[in-house]
Order: sequence, then structure tokens, then C-alpha cells
Amino acid sequence: MQWVEVNLDHLEHNLEVMHRTCKPASIFAVIKGNAYNHGMIPVARMLDGHHLVTHLAAGREEDAVLLRKEGITSPILLLSPYFDENKIVANTITPTITSVNDLHKLYLEVRKQECRKPYPFHLKINTGMNRFGLQPDELETFLEVYKDYSRTLALEGCFSHLSNGLKNKASHSLKQKAVFEKTLETIRGKGIEITYAHLAASHVALGDSRFHFDAVRTGNALYGQAQNSKQEFKHALTWKTRIQDIYNVPAGESIGYGLSRPSKEKKRVAVIPVGTVDGLGLVRQAPPESVKDVIRQILKTGYHYLKAPSPFQYGSTPLRPLGKQGMEFTLLDITAHPDITIGSEVRINSSLFALPSQAEVVYVRDRKQVHASNY
Repeated sequence: MQWVEVNLDHLEHNLEVMHRTCKPASIFAVIKGNAYNHGMIPVARMLDGHHLVTHLAAGREEDAVLLRKEGITSPILLLSPYFDENKIVANTITPTITSVNDLHKLYLEVRKQECRKPYPFHLKINTGMNRFGLQPDELETFLEVYKDYSRTLALEGCFSHLSNGLKNKASHSLKQKAVFEKTLETIRGKGIEITYAHLAASHVALGDSRFHFDAVRTGNALYGQAQNSKQEFKHALTWKTRIQDIYNVPAGESIGYGLSRPSKEKKRVAVIPVGTVDGLGLVRQAPPESVKDVIRQILKTGYHYLKAPSPFQYGSTPLRPLGKQGMEFTLLDITAHPDITIGSEVRINSSLFALPSQAEVVYVRDRKQVHASNY
């Protein structure tokens, strides 16, 4: 048995921390990727109409449309520029526009559906990430076209996306910030008032207030995954399971796959129903592009083997896995823990993107279960 517990009180706490840290900037709560695997609909319901949340930010059109079908009424910003104009306008979703062509198509659809007031959109500028966005040298042309459409459309926001945050190549982020500021200067210089200029996601917003502008997009921090932050964020998601079996292995015997080095002493071993099929051990990293990247990954692997804490915990005590990772089961060393019995609860610390696909999800508010579904 395994399940995922999502603590909505921790989400609330993290939202308040972001607000205190970034105010007066508005908060755009990012719920892409199934709300970072916390369950998009329950999380959206908790955030819907929240006084600290200006917009919900979805990654894909189908997610934004589903939110509306589920009764979510908060403004929804679609972060990607790929969408069907009819569905977007019919569901009052704020689109991201990155070209004159898309602006024109949105204009025609808004006219077709006879919207009563200028329809909002956000312009995304490519400041250096080179994924998608209007090129800076296309801005003047874009604004000239927008001028003709301004009774039908409203340029509510302008944003971009940083490639590397404040890591070792922070200078690139500063260059991107300069391009973004130049863009805002050009737009406002033409008398166009933007309500929301936003550049920073969680890590940068927490690390440098110069990137705040009018709004910040919070994803990782909202779910308690803010790295290197001095703020007290709380993990909102916990992956849990129970011990299914316990047995003893004599000294001198190997344990599990791979004929690991025989133990010099008798071992008490626990079995949990979690393995690689559930995403355990999954690591998100880009493929190496140079010898330097290969060396870096080797060093990270070595560190993980020698220094990284075990992902399995009984209470606050880490439990060491034994043998090679199995597909559906993992063996744990509980020799030093005579109090552990069959049915004891084990917590698994893992990437938010490496979670069991069929585990039950339990939502907790005020220490009470408020919603359960299949993950």
C-alpha cells in the first residue's frame, strides 16, 4: 500500500511566505504539471478566489479549459502560446501572445464572440531563453498592430522567462532583465499601460527583489520546493507507504539484486511495495553536451552515493536501502530499529515528478482529510 498526502495548510503557509517576501508584487500561482503533481483541481479549488492570488497560471490549453469546466472562476493565464482561440475566448482564459499573427487571430475571435469589453492578453518577450516569445526587434511592429486592435484587445501583461535564475551564470539573468526593462520602456513610452509586468519565478523572486516588477510567478515555492531559501517553506506533498514484510538475513549473505557485498552481521530486513516502476530513483537532468558536463554528472552521482541521505524515513530516522533497486519492491535495513513492525509507516522523499501513478491521494486541511482521489 502506498499513498500521497497533500497538506493544503502547508500550501496556504507557503503562499503567505511568498506574499510577505515579494509584496507589493502580485502573486501568480502556477498550477502547471498537474499543480506540480499535487493535483490540479483540488489545489485550484483551494486557491480560487484567494485574496493573495491574482491569477492562476496554467501550462496547457486543455488544463485551463478543464479548470473552467470544474467551476474555477479566478483569472487564468495560459503560459504557453499554443491554443485554440475559440476555446480560449469562450472560457475567458487570458492567453499568451508571441506574434502578430496570433494577435490577429485573437482579435478576430473576440470580435466574432462579441465580447463586451477589451479582451486581456499577456505578451511574452524572448529575452534570451530562446524557447518561445516575440523577438525584441519585432516589438515596434507588434505595437503598431496592437494600436489598431486596442478597442477590442487589452495588453494586460508582459512577461519573459529566465534561463538560469541566480545560479552560477546569474549575469545572463541580468542581461535578460535589461532586455525586459527595455521592452517595458518601449511599451509604456507609447502610452500603453501594463498592469502586470512579470519576470521572476520562485527562486529568483526570493533571491533578488530587483526582479519582482508588478508580479511574481510562484510554483516551486508554493509547493515547498524553494531551494537555497532562507524562508521557512513547508513541503506540501508527502509520499508514504507501509512495511509489508520483515525477515532476518544471516551474516555473510547477500541481499537483493546484484549480489551486493555480503553483510558481516545478521540483518533485519523490511519490504516496502515501492520500486522503479513508481518513479523511485528518477533524476531530472539535461543530457551532457561536453566533457565538463559528463564530469559534473559523475561527481553528482558520486556525491549521491557517498553523501546523499536515504530517501526513506521512519519518523525522523533515515532507513538505508539494501541491494539493487527493484521494480516493485525495495528492501530496507531496520536492524537498529526493533520497534518497526509490519504495517509501520515509511515516508519517501522523492522528486515531485517521480511519484506513483496509481497511488491514492489524500488531501488534508486542519489535520482532517478533505478530499481523496486516484492520483
